[in-house]
Amino acid sequence: MKFLKELLYDKYEVTIWYNRPDGNPTGKESQFELSRLKKINQNEMIGYDMDGKQVSIKTLNKFDYLVKKIY
Repeated sequence: MKFLKELLYDKYEVTIWYNRPDGNPTGKESQFELSRLKKINQNEMIGYDMDGKQVSIKTLNKFDYLVKKIY
């Protein structure tokens, strides 16, 4: 069953590190497991979690991010 799920679906692990307005990191981080990543840049992320619910983050301050494709 796991093989079929990995074959038919995508899974992304997205980690976001937030920054202050001056560009220095705040030390806060958020991690998401997404089945679909619609948009990501330094101010906005839009995607869908593994249950199909939309996850959206939009900030005035830029953030750093890492996207890993699990399968």
